[in-house]
Amino acid sequence: MTQAFAYRGKGVLTAQSGTRVGSGAYKATKDFARGDILCSTLCSVSIGCELACKILAWLSVPGKFASIVVLKGVCHGSTKFRDMSPLQICSAN
Repeated sequence: MTQAFAYRGKGVLTAQSGTRVGSGAYKATKDFARGDILCSTLCSVSIGCELACKILAWLSVPGKFASIVVLKGVCHGSTKFRDMSPLQICSAN
């Protein structure tokens, strides 16, 4: 029973990370096409963090939970900074 819950949690994390990787890739492509280095770099950082989370979810390593929390925080932070509307750093889409 516990193993089933563990696999379900890993599956949900993998699916959510996959969604964010796809969204980040779309935004990064648009930013690269516009020649916006800052925003495309922020999207690339977000994609890298999400890919690392997907890999860590399925590995058995010490400190896995803390690593995933930090990576998710960096991912969300870079995405939010990119999408900040008051500063109009990048286009929101």
